[in-house]
Amino acid sequence: MRQAEIEALPLFRMLPKHQLDDALEIALTPFDVGENEILTVQGEKDTTLMIVVTGQLDVVVGDPATVVATVGPGEMIGDMALFGREGVRQATTRTRTASTLLVLEAEGLKTLRAQGNMLVTLLEAQALRTMGKRLRQMDLRITEFAEGTELEQHAPTGLIARFKSWLVPPDPNPPQPPPDVFETLKNTPALEGLHPEIMKALADELPMEAVPQGTILIQEGRRGGDAFILAQGRMDVYRATRNASNERVATLGPGRLFGVVALVHGAVRSASCYAAEPCWVVRLPGELYSEVEERNDLLASAFRGAVYEALVKQLTSANEHVAVLIQTLATSPRVTEKERAAFKALVLQTS
Repeated sequence: MRQAEIEALPLFRMLPKHQLDDALEIALTPFDVGENEILTVQGEKDTTLMIVVTGQLDVVVGDPATVVATVGPGEMIGDMALFGREGVRQATTRTRTASTLLVLEAEGLKTLRAQGNMLVTLLEAQALRTMGKRLRQMDLRITEFAEGTELEQHAPTGLIARFKSWLVPPDPNPPQPPPDVFETLKNTPALEGLHPEIMKALADELPMEAVPQGTILIQEGRRGGDAFILAQGRMDVYRATRNASNERVATLGPGRLFGVVALVHGAVRSASCYAAEPCWVVRLPGELYSEVEERNDLLASAFRGAVYEALVKQLTSANEHVAVLIQTLATSPRVTEKERAAFKALVLQTS
């Protein structure tokens, strides 16, 4: 493999040459693989990261196996297993063409981090951008496949419940006093890697906000760079569908970090978040993420890890949702033959 091929990859262009040379010597191992080879298997325990130098690979999930992405030179596979907390493959990867890869094991990453090699920061930043890109691709699949439902209504349905609501209308506002910000951060799984002192300093800077029931906190299609942690209540996540209806893709409870795709990309929102109950949320300003996005210190790395963990959960949920939609639509009487052919084209023939 020519050194020039590696140095030409966007990931390495901002890396000082001596640090790239160090990484190639102690952590990155070149690996050549042929066409139609399975490299990773969904569900297996393996934290190996691979950077594509040449060739193309398919990312496959579900049963029947469905291609959800194709990656090429400069892109990574295995980042969810390496940077995620569970170390489990979230997808199967198969070479579409003969390919050349750079392999990075967890121990190699640990060594590079201990040496302060900038490649670690670049890998974390690219992993976040890649995750955001994958989520947007899955959102588009949901838009294409889903038939949609109406936004959930919260009016009481029984006669006695309706009678009581006429006498004492329910209060749509969350109860007072608001939850404690520090306690909320401490009980957020995505933030469990933060040191308590760092978490306390972060809590002092973050506001707790009330969200009345029925509020659309995040509107699909609008710009917005802030993320949120749900401290109390329930938030439903909806995605617009091909027939101008809505598909509920997730329901969030306390401790969930959400809105992170726009936080990473600073782009339009890919879904709407609707307060199914009165809620309290902690706002994470986009400016805060921008400050730590490319810093090479423990606080910045821990914060990137928290955002990444939230993206992992969101992408895993989206993958499962799309797999179910494809199977459902394969037999739906409301799907045209042309649409059905498009759905079947996404399913790998594994005979």
